[in-house]
Amino acid sequence: MYHWSSVITKINSRAKSLIYPLLILLAFFLLLRLPSLHQTYHQDEVKWVTHATTIGDNATGKGHPPLSGIIFPLFGKILSAQNMRALPLLFGLLNCLLLFFLVKPRFDKTTAFWVVGVYVLVFYNVLASLMVDLDGAFLPFFVLLFLITFFRWKESSQPHQRWYWAVSLGLTTLLGFMAKLNFIIPVIAVLIFYVGETDVVRFNFKNITRLVITGLVGVATILACFLITKYLFPAFNLGRVFAHATDFFSFRGRDFGQVIFQTAKAVIYASPLLIIPLFLISKEQFKQLRFYFWFLAVGLVFYYLLFDFSRAALDKYLAFIIVPLSIISGVVLKSYFEAWSGFNKKIVWGGGLILVGIFMTQFFSHLVPPLYPKAEWFSRVTNLHWNFLMPFTGGSGPLGFYVSFLFIVLIWLYSLVLLVWSFVQKNRRSVLIVLLLVAGVLYNLVFIEEYALGKINGNAAGLLNGAVFFIKDNDQIDRVITYNDIGGFELASIGKYERRIYVAPKNDAEHKQTLNNFKKYYLVIDIPRLSMDSIYAKYFSTCQVVYSDQSQQISAKLYDCKNAMNF
Repeated sequence: MYHWSSVITKINSRAKSLIYPLLILLAFFLLLRLPSLHQTYHQDEVKWVTHATTIGDNATGKGHPPLSGIIFPLFGKILSAQNMRALPLLFGLLNCLLLFFLVKPRFDKTTAFWVVGVYVLVFYNVLASLMVDLDGAFLPFFVLLFLITFFRWKESSQPHQRWYWAVSLGLTTLLGFMAKLNFIIPVIAVLIFYVGETDVVRFNFKNITRLVITGLVGVATILACFLITKYLFPAFNLGRVFAHATDFFSFRGRDFGQVIFQTAKAVIYASPLLIIPLFLISKEQFKQLRFYFWFLAVGLVFYYLLFDFSRAALDKYLAFIIVPLSIISGVVLKSYFEAWSGFNKKIVWGGGLILVGIFMTQFFSHLVPPLYPKAEWFSRVTNLHWNFLMPFTGGSGPLGFYVSFLFIVLIWLYSLVLLVWSFVQKNRRSVLIVLLLVAGVLYNLVFIEEYALGKINGNAAGLLNGAVFFIKDNDQIDRVITYNDIGGFELASIGKYERRIYVAPKNDAEHKQTLNNFKKYYLVIDIPRLSMDSIYAKYFSTCQVVYSDQSQQISAKLYDCKNAMNF
């Protein structure tokens, strides 16, 4: 009797120290994401949802290995088109668990909780875990499986365990390549790390030969599996997969302005919570985290040098940084909190009041500049006129939301000041890192709130729902062109989608013909805002507004343009 009570006591103790905190983190993960679960699908997301939920449509994942073409339609049948964000949400939850079990054996339980906590909170991952695409939550699931099996194989001492994990490593590698060819990034990072750790190049010819043979066998196995998959899944087109990959292999004509802009957006999404800790790593921590720096380096070479992603949604692909940066950040932050022996009241209260002031700047008067011309944006940034709203939107979402550029810059400056101060006064570094953490939490929560609810600067999703409801109930409205493809999915669902128009100077000539030829209805939810000097604003000014709504700084208008001007 005593024996069983002791076992139960141990189980309860383990549950309290491991399961309960993990469940709390998972609950927090859901709490931050559930308000956005039914956000409208935007641009590329519409393709994935349509293919996954249309009977007889085998196009899901064309241009990609077959796993997405299997999993997305399977869940499409279960979830229906309106609920497809539940799929990345599910993978996001699983990623939290995998991340915990990746970090815990390498470090400790507390560090693993810190890492998962950062991963749960950062806005970049909130966005990624709701994005109906491959790079947000789908591909990281297979990357994390691969890394867990690799480290377990590497650290196994018993031959039978090593064989077991070797087979598991082979299977997870195969699954990764079946998910997406970008999986080559963690594979190369692992190879570089393993070669560096075992010194096979300098000392042991036998190990080199073994490594080369293993690599060749692995490549041959993967290619064989691709060929077998072709027969198992006739819709899978191996030639199209490689054609899709090589289509980005170009060293000419790169849009470096777009690369800089998309990179800046990725850094903003990542927040100081993921970026600032990179400068606080000790030498010992760098040794422990060396693999994750290799991971980042290989990924950046892949996306910036080897392939041209300037014409794609680069910020979507750069989501690969979330996992390694979350691990680095969690390890660093945990170490400083461990060393924290108390707090200086003046520093904490002063830093806290400054943060309150920074938060309140969002309610100052802000300009909403149009997307074009870009010169106005750069002028306001360089002239320190930062009280304007910055739009955030993308090819695979989000639909669009605004955040104060002044708020963004001030939080980053605040974090950088804390970073410099922590080097000047090392005896106060722990309390300064606490303030840095609070600033990071505030920053990410503001982004999450604006993305999900838009209470401060406007809710585009709410405006869209009202406009679509009006269009659906009006029989006179048969076809609608929508600005920036906002609401394309909903308009197609009610059979009233004509096409989309993207506002860019290079498209003006083409769109002049569209405006002259299509004298019907246009839906304009103005995020990003249209310039009053653009051909679009001038054209819409001659149309009749049949529906109008406003949410803070975002408006929704449906124009009847049957009597509009001609260009």
